[in-house]
Amino acid sequence: GFTMVTGNPDPGHDALDFMNSNMILFFGTNMVDTIVPSARFLARAKEKGAKLVVLDPRLSSTAAMADQWIPINPGTDTALVLAMMNVIIKNDLHDKTWLANYSCAPLLVSDVDGSYIRTESGAYCAWDTSANAAVEAAPSQGEDDGTSGPESTWAFTGHFEVDGVPCHPTMDDLVAEVAKWTPERAAEITGVDAATIESLALDYAKAQPAAIQTCTGS
Repeated sequence: GFTMVTGNPDPGHDALDFMNSNMILFFGTNMVDTIVPSARFLARAKEKGAKLVVLDPRLSSTAAMADQWIPINPGTDTALVLAMMNVIIKNDLHDKTWLANYSCAPLLVSDVDGSYIRTESGAYCAWDTSANAAVEAAPSQGEDDGTSGPESTWAFTGHFEVDGVPCHPTMDDLVAEVAKWTPERAAEITGVDAATIESLALDYAKAQPAAIQTCTGS
C-alpha cells in the first residue's frame, strides 16, 4: 500500500537529506534522544536555515530545540494531516508533477465499483487530455526535474468513459474525502488551533523542498 501511494518501498529518506530541506516537519519523533546518530544532521540543517516544526503531545528534547512546537492530542495526527491536505489542495499548492510520477492520483477508477481501469495487459490507465483518451499509465520513475512530459497532460479530475465504463481519476476521491476535513473540524479533534493548522499547511507546501519524519512516539 505504501509503495502504491508513494512509489517508494522505503517510508522515509536518509537524515543526511535534511540539510537539503527548507523545512522539516516531525510527527512524534524525538530524534535528539532516540536516534542520536541522525540528530547531528538535524542540527546542521537548522544551522543552514531549515525551519524545524515538531508535533508532539509532550515537550520532548527535540521539540525543545524546534523553531515551533505544536502540542497535539495523542493519536490525532491523521486528522491534522487531512486538514493540511485540505488547505494545500484548496490553495492549488499540491505538486501535480510529483503526483503524476509517484502516486496513484491520476489513475482511473470505475464509477460503478471503484476498481482500477486496466488495459488488456493489466496496466493502469490515466486520461490524457491532449489525446482526449485513456492511455497506459507508465510514468517516469527517474529524477523529476519539474519539466513537462507525457504526465503533464494527465487529468486529475473529471468524468470519462473507457470501453463503456464510466470512470474518474483517483484524485477526485481524495479531494472529496479531504474536503470533509476543514481546519476547524481538525482543531476540535487535535486540540491544535485552526489558524495554526492552516499556516502550517501553507508553510509546508511553499517551503519546497521540505521533509517529513514520522515515527511512533519515540
